[in-house]
Amino acid sequence: MSKEYRWGIQDLKIAKSADGLTNVIKKVYYRRSLKQIVNDIQHDVHYFGEFKLAPANPTSFTEYQNLTQEQIFTWLDAILPVDFINSRLDDYMAKKLEKDELEAFQLPNRLVTEEVDPTKLPNSPGGQIGE
Repeated sequence: MSKEYRWGIQDLKIAKSADGLTNVIKKVYYRRSLKQIVNDIQHDVHYFGEFKLAPANPTSFTEYQNLTQEQIFTWLDAILPVDFINSRLDDYMAKKLEKDELEAFQLPNRLVTEEVDPTKLPNSPGGQIGE
């Protein structure tokens, strides 16, 4: 059973200018995902959130066109409670797997284990109630 946690960026809120800088990211809308493979079947759960960034520092500012997803993921790792988010994803996954397992093994209301003569069933052709 393998597990993989990963970040995703849903959207960015960008100010055209702020503090003398241009195209400054103000808010990151993120997704943290857990992919788990159980019995060769992939299962995914997601945690969505948003993070408001502090004012940009002009000495360490990266121009928007030079910014990479990995840099943003580094910000998220440094600032967000990643262990907490991962534990929530683990809980979601456990519930999902339990639900999937219950649905997969749910039995019909009545299990017939022997041959039945259909003419002996109530309301069937050739049979009558109370026979």
